[in-house]
Amino acid sequence: MDSNPWSSYAANVSVCTDRLLTPHPCFRALGTTASQRAERYRGLFGETLDPQEIAEFRAMSRKELAFGSDRFKDDVEVAAERRTRAVKRWTSRSKSGAGVS
Repeated sequence: MDSNPWSSYAANVSVCTDRLLTPHPCFRALGTTASQRAERYRGLFGETLDPQEIAEFRAMSRKELAFGSDRFKDDVEVAAERRTRAVKRWTSRSKSGAGVS
């Protein structure tokens, strides 16, 4: 927590209060009471992420591409009206058919 003083995590798990925060509707939907919301929000962070997934997420983020399942990417493409996948680059080797069986 101390390493990220700008994070809303501490306020969302009821460790402290932050008068600058306004709870998002998605956060409010986690429960009917503050303690229920805090417990469920804390649960969202209980798992550690796979280092390979973190690397892939960072790579996609740098390229402004979507990270997720093919269905998710399809949905984002429709909603955002833009591509969500990297474009495969053709090389002279792939154009000539070299190495293709």
